[in-house]
Amino acid sequence: MNKQAGILNVLLIPVIALSILVAGLGGFGAWAYTQYQDYKNNVDQKISVAVDDAKLEQQKTLEVEFADREKSPTRKFSGPEELGTVGVTYPKTWSVYINKDGKDRTFEAYFNPNVVQPVTSGSPDALRITIQQRSYADILKTYDTLIKKGEIKATPVKLQSGEGMRLDGKFDKTTEGAMVMFSLRDKTVQVYTESKEYVNDFDKIILPTLTFIP
Repeated sequence: MNKQAGILNVLLIPVIALSILVAGLGGFGAWAYTQYQDYKNNVDQKISVAVDDAKLEQQKTLEVEFADREKSPTRKFSGPEELGTVGVTYPKTWSVYINKDGKDRTFEAYFNPNVVQPVTSGSPDALRITIQQRSYADILKTYDTLIKKGEIKATPVKLQSGEGMRLDGKFDKTTEGAMVMFSLRDKTVQVYTESKEYVNDFDKIILPTLTFIP
């Protein structure tokens, strides 16, 4: 009798395992059938959505390429000769406004796509060139706190008249971009973009064409 019970117990294990396997296959089959029905019933809609997404992505790519092409050919800007003839090349789709009536700012030039914004608007500029009657050390010192906090990264750069400094990061609550500053005779020049949107133009168009007379 015990022998028969042992045989039954041995046979019971494969039977249970087989039952579990069958149940699992049944569940998988039901899931696969549901997926098949969903695909069958909604395939046109899924294809339409995929095509729309692809068209949107292509449109974005073409818009970026068109905007880049529109920036060429570029224009040349040169500041006053008595202030070192600071010059850059900038996209032809940008406009420039020159301001000379600042207190300790001897010269300022503002650049923006299409129309230059009012100087007092507080809006970030695509490019600004400032020449101040202040020492390089004094102006650089005004960024010490932001550099120590890690909000601005300072990197020394070599220029034709010696070394300068590049600053990247958040200059205040509304301004985040990149700047290069350097001494020019008894003055200090700052060339910078106030928006991350234009950092690529700053690096590829503005800085490689920056010139001045020491």
